[in-house]
Amino acid sequence: MSRPNPKPKADKRRDPFTTALRELRRTLPARLPVRVRRCRLEHGTFGDCRLIEDEPQHFRVRVSSLYSGDAQVFALIHEWAHARAWFVEDPDHDGHFGIELARAWKVIGAGGEDEEEA
Repeated sequence: MSRPNPKPKADKRRDPFTTALRELRRTLPARLPVRVRRCRLEHGTFGDCRLIEDEPQHFRVRVSSLYSGDAQVFALIHEWAHARAWFVEDPDHDGHFGIELARAWKVIGAGGEDEEEA
């Protein structure tokens, strides 16, 4: 009697979330370290970003694992922009946040570069 093959583990090098995180860390670092984790969040919450004052001071970004891979990447980009804009103005959705969000989208390559220019 043969055993069923175990489910293969996901290759993190090909995981779009891990790839996006690696690229954001490399090209758009925040002023403080950013600790990122995927976890179950309240339904309707895609992610959050908090400044953790404990030493060593850092940002904590959480992304909901309840949503699709694309939604997780979108949430990561959004929360990364909060971490980058945190100390400039109101860390919520102000003008500087919008600039950082656009920068993050450009890094990930989802900013429309593949569309034909008019």
